[in-house]
Amino acid sequence: MYHQNNFEHNTKGVSKAILHAHRLLAITGAGISAPSGLPTIEATWHGRTLTELFQLQQAHHHIQEYQNAYRDLIATWLRAQPNAAHYLLAEHGVRIITQNVDGLHQRAGSSEVIELHGSLTRLRCHGCRSLLSVDTHTLSHTECPACGELLWPDIVFEGEYVKQLAKAIQWVSTCDALLIIGTSLHMHPVSQLPRIAIQNGVPLVRIRHNADQVLAQYFTAHGS
Repeated sequence: MYHQNNFEHNTKGVSKAILHAHRLLAITGAGISAPSGLPTIEATWHGRTLTELFQLQQAHHHIQEYQNAYRDLIATWLRAQPNAAHYLLAEHGVRIITQNVDGLHQRAGSSEVIELHGSLTRLRCHGCRSLLSVDTHTLSHTECPACGELLWPDIVFEGEYVKQLAKAIQWVSTCDALLIIGTSLHMHPVSQLPRIAIQNGVPLVRIRHNADQVLAQYFTAHGS
């Protein structure tokens, strides 16, 4: 069962599809965080698209420019707040596989989250591989306190492998209903995850827009 439509006006269809789910899983993308004021991948930042900013090779050729852009980007992301859709998923204990790097699912209270593309809430040293949580202190530093190498956002740059893919596959393989929220899932290998659910006969519901309203209507109808 693969529903392509937005179920904003079809709560009954959503409820029927996943009424008996005990291991509900959501795969989320930029669309769920757009109401929090965060840009999508097509947006520009400091004169470059976010796609360009996530190209590590380019970053190494324009280190100071990219470091400044990253610090500004992280500061903006950290000011964003979770929206109702994030809170609803957390409240109902839905496992999350997200392509987002904003950390909003965790800030909303979700405890089981796979961040396939990493997170702007951490800095990573490409020298000693240390990880630092982002705060006002670490954000003001560009060098690793342990080894002196440059610190970069702990995100998956273009050409790098996504994080925790094996765990994501395991979660999809064992879920009994799958929500796809705010993402077209065009990118490989994330695009392959729904196929696992389909092969297992798992109900799959795509929510393209207004996720907060759709989820609120669903959970109300569900009686959760």
